[in-house]
Amino acid sequence: MSVASLANRTYGFERQTTTKDAVGGQTKAWASSATVKGRVQPLSGTDQIIHARNESRVTHKGYFTGTPDILAGDRVQVGSQFLHVAAVRNVDYADSFVTVELEERDQ
Repeated sequence: MSVASLANRTYGFERQTTTKDAVGGQTKAWASSATVKGRVQPLSGTDQIIHARNESRVTHKGYFTGTPDILAGDRVQVGSQFLHVAAVRNVDYADSFVTVELEERDQ
């Protein structure tokens, strides 16, 4: 079974942007960065991956077609929650799909 056949939903990714205001302050906001077909699945407690370098705990894994513009630090809305991108991997280096490790955070 191919990843393309499992890519049964469309997901919108967002990237944090910073804009300067007229008085020298900064405003941070999330802006749309990519819309891709894919699939997101939760990991079980024993499958969770811990990244020591930034102390993130990966709670979901995503599979997306193509090589979309997704970067670590982006976020994706899944249902009513946002999941943050911990890592992106171009699995086969043929630009056919990427896997994305996602982290559920308290906000």
